[in-house]
Parts: sequence; C-alpha cells; structure tokens
Amino acid sequence: MDKNVIGLLQMMHFIEDPIKNFKKNTYEGMFRDFEETQEEVLNNLKQFFLEAEAKEKAMEEIAEQFASQVAEELGTFTKKRKQEQKLTDYNMTLVTYVFPAILDKDKENGMAFANQIVCSWKKYFPKTDLKPVSFETINAGFKQRYCYITTAVCESLGKSDECYELNLLRDYRDHYLYYQPN
Repeated sequence: MDKNVIGLLQMMHFIEDPIKNFKKNTYEGMFRDFEETQEEVLNNLKQFFLEAEAKEKAMEEIAEQFASQVAEELGTFTKKRKQEQKLTDYNMTLVTYVFPAILDKDKENGMAFANQIVCSWKKYFPKTDLKPVSFETINAGFKQRYCYITTAVCESLGKSDECYELNLLRDYRDHYLYYQPN
C-alpha cells in the first residue's frame, strides 16, 4: 500500500472521538496538535504532488485507495449501526481535521487533492456530501455560533434534522455545555 494512503489512514485514526474536542475552547488546540503530529504525512503528500509528473492522476489514485481502505474497514463491522457511527466519525474527522490540515499545509495542491478525496469518498459512501473547508472558516464559525459541521455530516448521511445524532448533540449542548462556566 502506498505510504501516502497509510499516512491518510493514520490521520483518520488519530482522532478517536472527533466530536469531543469540537468545541470553541478546545478545537484550535486539538487541530494544532493534529497538524503537528501529522506534519510528516502532510509534508510527504505535499512533496509527492510537487514531484508527480501526472499530478491529477496521482491525486486520484491516492484518494481512491484511501476511500477503498476506509470502506473495507467499515465492512468489518457486523452491525449496521456501528458502521454508521464510525462513518459519521470519519466524516467529522475529514471535515474538521484532515481537510483543513491538507488545505493549510499545501496551498498549491491542497484544494484539488481534498476535492479528489471527496469524489472518491462519494463513490464508496454515496449518501455523503462532504466539502473541504479551511481551519479558519471552521474556527470563525465558533465565533458566530454555527453548528453547520455536525448538521452537514448528518445530512450527508441522509439523516433528518430530527435524527438521533443531532438530537443527542443538541441535548449535550443545551443541557451540559450551556451550564459550564467557560
């Protein structure tokens, strides 16, 4: 397996619970830690695309292998509910950590590669509709009190606005986070 694909899979597994630190007070620190620990993977990808003769083809192949490996991993879950929960975590990790890190590290090729991942991801997970977004955009959303990432992930899975996941997160926000001093 290509070392870049292995690196992307490593990035997906670095964040065990992507929702846990997706809060105004913790996201930036967690994202910076993610970027720092994944710096070698991000640099390898950037260098690979700089040196590739057929850059678009290289991006397509890596994205395809990556999505295929994730689909294979999700296929090992025997319960559909567990598989869906893990896919939701992966979608959240992609949108809030992997895409922003790729966009931050490689200004020249990052968006094209992130979009190629989205295309391959959609092929294996047709109910998803992810879009690459920068760290700055996400972090600015906290100041404006957006909840769009979680909603977008649930919508990409074809879940309604009243689905279990969104109601659980709203309950957490309204009955726990709201009462925290910070």
